[in-house]
Amino acid sequence: MSRVPPAGASVRRPEPASGADPLDSSAPVRRTRSAKTANSGNADPAAGPVLRAKRGRPPRATAAHDLPAATLATPLAATAPLVLPRKADNARHHFPYARLREPLNRAVQAGDQGKVTRLLMLIDFSPAGLAAAGLPEQLELLTLAIGCGRPEIVRALLSSVEDPDGLARQPTVWGKNALMTAIDRNALPVAEAVLASVRDPDALAALPDATRMNALMVAARRDDTDAIATLLGGVRYPDALARQPGPDGQTALHLAARQRSQQAVDALLTMLGDPEALLAQTDSAGRTAKEVAGPGVRWPLTA
Repeated sequence: MSRVPPAGASVRRPEPASGADPLDSSAPVRRTRSAKTANSGNADPAAGPVLRAKRGRPPRATAAHDLPAATLATPLAATAPLVLPRKADNARHHFPYARLREPLNRAVQAGDQGKVTRLLMLIDFSPAGLAAAGLPEQLELLTLAIGCGRPEIVRALLSSVEDPDGLARQPTVWGKNALMTAIDRNALPVAEAVLASVRDPDALAALPDATRMNALMVAARRDDTDAIATLLGGVRYPDALARQPGPDGQTALHLAARQRSQQAVDALLTMLGDPEALLAQTDSAGRTAKEVAGPGVRWPLTA
């Protein structure tokens, strides 16, 4: 039978010795009691009894950003909770990714997004710190940063690797590149960070998924004007991106018109330098966006 701790008890952890690993969780946890509540048994009243770790604690429920268990390749067995430094921005507490990969994996498996975020903030994202991490490890970090909605981590990672464009083009565990994943998850600050951190944002934005649709087409089809503004404002040649043909030769405007996404239609025609060229573009069947539009779509008088 487990011992019930007295009321008013507090938990303290011994301070690590000089040079000790601040991430070490192997030190025993002791419970101290005040003189009023201390019993007269064989236990040392100064240190209190050593408590055993709790077993069978269920993992926390996954938050809105559903971090998949497959985010990290090798699931690990459950271990003792990790003790984190209180100030993650302390320069003394930045570590190579290899040091934090296992606790990150445990946090992902437990669905603890808060701990995942705190651990990401402890990683050394300098070029020297990422030198030992290969492409699979860098993709793991990028996936975690997108899943947690942390644009500053995405920016730090992509600005430190040798080939940010190659990393951003890699499919994440959600099966799409970094930009498409951020748009799909409505993480627009992350999408802005991705576009600002790669060398060729136009090529990344034009990269199609398995359905031959680029990120602008996805945003237009679901009537997401904020995502449309993010994408068109983050590339050098927005008109070229809007005129890129997708499935059956249809542009983002074709898809928005077919879905009767009125706000997306208005956004595409007002944010481009040459909307007339987009209006005149035809799909593989020779139809303009106006000709494939669903009922009720309003068009400018010049269309």
